[in-house]
Amino acid sequence: MDYHLLGPVEVCDQGTAVPIGGPRQRTVLAVLALNLGQVVPVRRLVDAAWEGSPPTTAHGQILTAVSVLRRSLGPAIKTHPGGYLLQAGLDDVDAHVFERLAAEAGELRSAGQMDACISRLREALALWRGPALGGVRTLAAEATRLEDRRLLVLERCLETELAIGGHGERVGELLALVEAHPFRERFRVLLMRALHRLGRQAEALEVYRSGRSVLVEELGVEPGPELQRMHETILAGVDEPDPAMAVPVPAVRVAPQHVLGPEWYHDPPEPVNPAFFGVTLNSTSGRMPDFRVGAVRLWDCACRWSNIQPHKEVFDWRTLDRLVAGARNACLPVLYTMGMPAGWVCPDAKRAVYLDDCRAAPPDDLADWDAYVRATVTRYQGRIEAYELWDYVNSPMRYNGSAETLAAMVQRAARIIKDVDPAALVVSPSFGDLWDPAAREQLRAYAEAGVLEHCDAVAVKLHPRDPSGPPEEMVELSGLIDRTLHAVGAQRLMWSTGPAHNIVHAPRPDQATAGAYAVRHFLAGIFARCSRMYFHYWGGRNVPIVLQAEGGPPTQAAWFVDRLQRWLTDAYVRSASHGSDDNLPPNVWQLRFVFASSPGGCPPDRPSREAVIRWTDIGKATMLAEPGTARVEHLDGTVEVPKPGSMVSVTELPVLIRYHRHDL
Repeated sequence: MDYHLLGPVEVCDQGTAVPIGGPRQRTVLAVLALNLGQVVPVRRLVDAAWEGSPPTTAHGQILTAVSVLRRSLGPAIKTHPGGYLLQAGLDDVDAHVFERLAAEAGELRSAGQMDACISRLREALALWRGPALGGVRTLAAEATRLEDRRLLVLERCLETELAIGGHGERVGELLALVEAHPFRERFRVLLMRALHRLGRQAEALEVYRSGRSVLVEELGVEPGPELQRMHETILAGVDEPDPAMAVPVPAVRVAPQHVLGPEWYHDPPEPVNPAFFGVTLNSTSGRMPDFRVGAVRLWDCACRWSNIQPHKEVFDWRTLDRLVAGARNACLPVLYTMGMPAGWVCPDAKRAVYLDDCRAAPPDDLADWDAYVRATVTRYQGRIEAYELWDYVNSPMRYNGSAETLAAMVQRAARIIKDVDPAALVVSPSFGDLWDPAAREQLRAYAEAGVLEHCDAVAVKLHPRDPSGPPEEMVELSGLIDRTLHAVGAQRLMWSTGPAHNIVHAPRPDQATAGAYAVRHFLAGIFARCSRMYFHYWGGRNVPIVLQAEGGPPTQAAWFVDRLQRWLTDAYVRSASHGSDDNLPPNVWQLRFVFASSPGGCPPDRPSREAVIRWTDIGKATMLAEPGTARVEHLDGTVEVPKPGSMVSVTELPVLIRYHRHDL
């Protein structure tokens, strides 16, 4: 059977529509199809069907809706404890086919196969038969997210088509799109590009003028950087390089050159910032960890916008005051994550996943956002180091607005923050699910819309492919993110502010693995050149690796993280190496450090103390002790003094190898 969500919700069996019932059945089916292969709790189906105001008979009505669906779909709907699952292939659901085709188009574009890329994009767009989730009134936020994805793919398709010619053929389509989506700057940029290349500069400039007027009058913001650059290009009378043609040259199929040496090397070495070792708090008490950490992030601790400002004229600072005071007493810099308002800010928006009156939507009036940001920064001036401007914006559970609205919010918030507290850092809204090419494409589109333009750092969810995977996979993901941002000139310092949504469903590892993974989480962050890592999280128990449950003692994993930070006091990182690229065994990872000659001092011109941290991503390796090896320190506090010519064992639990002065 084929499940159609990109238009009226329906099911077809070999092209013939299958009766599935009324709006309630369509809602249940749509939620199950969007979460294909996952068990959807009955409570979530109730929320989707009644938008947070269910009748007392809601549970029974969901059971009835499932029974009606089963008459047509048979065993495709499976019952599990607490919920239901739709058993079908990804290619049986048009929304998932759409994402697959869009991702394939991105790969073809990167390979320089422009015609094939356009073919895939047009094939994806042809799947749409009308507004998404037609006939389902209560899934407006999800429908908006799908529509935003359609527009992103359409933008990419038109951009690629313009890159290979056909400007005249696309002007009419672009004119209609600009009229239909006046705040979507990308369509305006593409229309200006097409008109410019057709020699119609006056018309292109009028497109900019009218667009600027709309943005200033309706949103109170200036055009984004891409639209401004297009305007300047036309005024200068030159042509711009086409972004769609900026693709790598296909590689020649020859044996790759193998170059010995570290993956990266710093000269002079870079200091390891103590604030790099952060944790996200899952507590409202103001208590801080009992082991060493370098910074705290405030999220999931009852200080969302909805908690801070439950009503328009009411601010409740009590919880945030406690948390900021606790961090200040512990001398820990604070990252405060903003966003997710109460219902009064956007009363028609769907309620978010939290139990309070919280919405995953931008405000109806951006002036309310301005007031919240200004009140917060004014109150905590000099006490909050940095502001993350929303959490997980590419997840509809956290944000279901447009990229253009988000860019306007970031621009306005950054202006307020720098005006009130110039020393504070502006950290972008965070992005997750970035192993998925479609999510990286969305990150690229958000960057092009100007979301990162006014930010000091970009926040991402850096994690392994699978929640229980080795931390070193984060190094690969950081490279994918960096290349995505580099392609649009939007690189920033990278702050990792958490894991994927599904972290809570990962199995809990044994104590030894938990300790190794916790330490390697931070080491992989250094390897990936992140500027800040926030471990998820401190205080609670429902995550796979618990550092400390509030009210209980730190775990072994926490004490290992504590010792890692003690190892790296006054350290400067010199290089990062992995495997045979630096004559290491293939499963060995290494970070090399030099140390200041005195506590708190600068690194000497000639290092007086050097050390490496080594570990494996799997298994064990045995290496000859290098000349000058002084001792091998373990995370449990034990120390070895290897004899000259002896072997040193390297395992999945990192070790610190110190060298005699001046030997390296």
